[in-house]
Amino acid sequence: FLGMLNRFWKIHLWGRKLSSVLIKTMRYSMKQLCNNSFYLLLIMLCSIIIIGKETKACTSFAVYSSNIYFGLNLDWQNTEMKFSIRQNEGYKVFNLELLSGSNWLISCGFNEHGLLSTSQMVNPGVNAVIKPNEIPVDFGALYRISTDFFSDTDSLKDFFQTTQRRLMQVQHIKLHSLLAGINGSAFVAESGTDSNMFTTQENNFVVMTNFNNHYFWGKPYTQVTGLGADRYKTAYEYIQENVSNFSIDNGWEVLKRVKQTSGSYPTICSLVFDPLNKYVYIVLHRNFTKVYRVSVTENYIETYSGFDTYVKLDLGADGITSTNLLSITKTEENEIASVKEFNLQQNYPNPFNAQTVIRFSVPFEQKVEIKIYDILENEIDCLIDDVINTGEYTTRFDA
Repeated sequence: FLGMLNRFWKIHLWGRKLSSVLIKTMRYSMKQLCNNSFYLLLIMLCSIIIIGKETKACTSFAVYSSNIYFGLNLDWQNTEMKFSIRQNEGYKVFNLELLSGSNWLISCGFNEHGLLSTSQMVNPGVNAVIKPNEIPVDFGALYRISTDFFSDTDSLKDFFQTTQRRLMQVQHIKLHSLLAGINGSAFVAESGTDSNMFTTQENNFVVMTNFNNHYFWGKPYTQVTGLGADRYKTAYEYIQENVSNFSIDNGWEVLKRVKQTSGSYPTICSLVFDPLNKYVYIVLHRNFTKVYRVSVTENYIETYSGFDTYVKLDLGADGITSTNLLSITKTEENEIASVKEFNLQQNYPNPFNAQTVIRFSVPFEQKVEIKIYDILENEIDCLIDDVINTGEYTTRFDA
């Protein structure tokens, strides 16, 4: 096996980079064969979504103009969500997870290099005919390979072509994926009978709902038919009209226009991704007046707009659930009126090993500095040096 890998390494044009990714993804694939929980990743998500005739299964887009923004409406049952940032074998990845029974299912991911990977139901799903020399890859594995190991979509496409990997559907679940990166390239990945079907953006943007995008490649958007065609046309028209100077506000407007408000699968989470600055903007349950923001590079979530007070929370290894996020921000807003003076509370835990959390309150907008000194009064860290609004805050010191 190692000899085969070495020969592959020497003859391939990609050399070391491809071999490194190949070895990692092979190791990852073998590991997943022993980890059945991974196959719950999108299987349970989409098998729930496709039950019933009133299916409303998500809308996503990627826009490249003077700015770059990606967007997603998650249409699903009202359930607990979790926002986390984790690092497995490769890059650091922001995950939106959904609770189904006792399992957390990943819906979409956005890595530290600004690459987005999200899967949605597709109807009809095309069953691939796998040739003897091809390696089958399902859409759950596509998600993990893309977000863990790739920083741009062109390299991802080349990897699939040069290593003869074929996208395949699994029984009862039919999916396709939108993959977008900061390199100016986005595509919809779909399974085809004889080959992978990669549909790239046209006119500097791409939209994905629930029909096969490759069926309509090169055709006017008005000719699109199938599941989600109405949402596709609505999003396409608006983006086309505003693509020359597309902003984050335009991104929210797209998601507002295609949101689902009725039926068993309403829009429970809307996200706009800023790949250049590595931010994820989040709206819960169609309340577009209140926006949270996640920093993928600095591992925190904060109240960004529409809140009476500012809250910033560290996203540890376990992330934060939507219920806890709503509870904390609601409590903070209720307590803002009681903030009468500057107060620096005891850090917790104390004593501590690696990390401790420091909580403080600010009675009015002012410049705040929080610094850490050793016993000789030498400054060893500056946690905060900024103008801060009224409210209660937490910050984390990592020793």
